[in-house]
Amino acid sequence: MDLRDPDEYELWRIKEALNYPAANIGRDKIIPELYRYKNKTNKMIIIYMGDERKGSAAANLMAEKGYENVYLLSGGVE
Repeated sequence: MDLRDPDEYELWRIKEALNYPAANIGRDKIIPELYRYKNKTNKMIIIYMGDERKGSAAANLMAEKGYENVYLLSGGVE
């Protein structure tokens, strides 16, 4: 999942990544695709942002919201 803003996502992204801006995590706006993968033992939710520090904060927030299968792309997407 690409947690960057939609305009950054439109410029370039990892193939088949879904856009879910990080601000939505705190607002509890859950898209159906994210809900379908939540805590499924055979699924991983891999998230990334432009830089790892922002991604770490988002991953921690998702863990606090109960997502146990969230992984951060190390180093950020850049």
